[in-house]
Amino acid sequence: MINLPEMDVTPTPDRAWNSGAFKAIKVVVNSCSTTSRRRNPPCEGKTQHVRLVTIGPSHYCEKARWVLDILDNDPHSPIYYTENAHPPFLQSLETLPLSKGSVSMVPMVEYTKPNGQKDMIHNSQKIVEHFLPHLYPASCKSEILELEDYFGHHIGATARCYVYHVTLKPKYHPMMVKLLTAQTSSVEKLIFGKMLEMGVAKGMKKLMGINADSAEASLVALRKAFRDVSLKLEKENGSKKKFIMDSDTEEFGFTAADLAFCSIASAIICPPELALFVPMKDEEMPSELLDLRNELRNTLAGQHVLDVYRSLRGQVIPKVVNRDRVPMGSICASVNNVLSRL
Repeated sequence: MINLPEMDVTPTPDRAWNSGAFKAIKVVVNSCSTTSRRRNPPCEGKTQHVRLVTIGPSHYCEKARWVLDILDNDPHSPIYYTENAHPPFLQSLETLPLSKGSVSMVPMVEYTKPNGQKDMIHNSQKIVEHFLPHLYPASCKSEILELEDYFGHHIGATARCYVYHVTLKPKYHPMMVKLLTAQTSSVEKLIFGKMLEMGVAKGMKKLMGINADSAEASLVALRKAFRDVSLKLEKENGSKKKFIMDSDTEEFGFTAADLAFCSIASAIICPPELALFVPMKDEEMPSELLDLRNELRNTLAGQHVLDVYRSLRGQVIPKVVNRDRVPMGSICASVNNVLSRL
């Protein structure tokens, strides 16, 4: 029996960036880009800034982004945020310093506590619970937490495995560079593109346990998870409930269960509202992913993702800033110089 892929991948150790080729890459990325810039507050009452560190199209990061967008768009909340998006692996150049070398994963948020001290959170479920605790009604909180864990393992990890299995092939490298660097700094775009050419895709697949067997097991698990969620959404008359936790006797409305499922499932369903984070047209999408997307969109669970994004999420606008330190010509020269020595 093939084990399903893990939700949390092996972290990048801090020491990996302190020698050889990785050290050279670290120097050029840090020289040509910054992570300290922030957006201007969108209105006068926005006084508490949060930094969100992501891999732009990651569905786990979309879960955290959604949380912060709710607060950023709420005129009664003092919170606004800036997103620092990175390509895979290069995100650890920001997360490792923020976590004092202990965590390389994303999403990660850095925020200021009431006592004025900086703190960070690096788990998407913990981010939701910290910033939007009201999305966990007391009477069903334990069930929502169980569902979040299920979605993370049986949809989040499996979708990532299957999508990367299909797309981390040389013929799709240009598409993947476009997808994975859509909101990053210019130097990261150049570096990641060269890293794919030099074989980093094999390392990514090894790190995440991606192969033909794990991809097939992931596909089976994905379809089952969508069937499970569809059953939970189905009323006795066959129509769809509005929200996952609603029942015949009580309506909870939008909860963390809906936010978690819809954001995690967005990796497969590709709601149009995420077009700026997943800049991939149907004709560019591998046929395996397009067929799976259309298949799962036709389930009650897939319809729920589309309905919630359309009615509650809306067009997702990147809350990013230009992170380039130097002009593009200098960035190209720096990248070519360091890569010529690898």
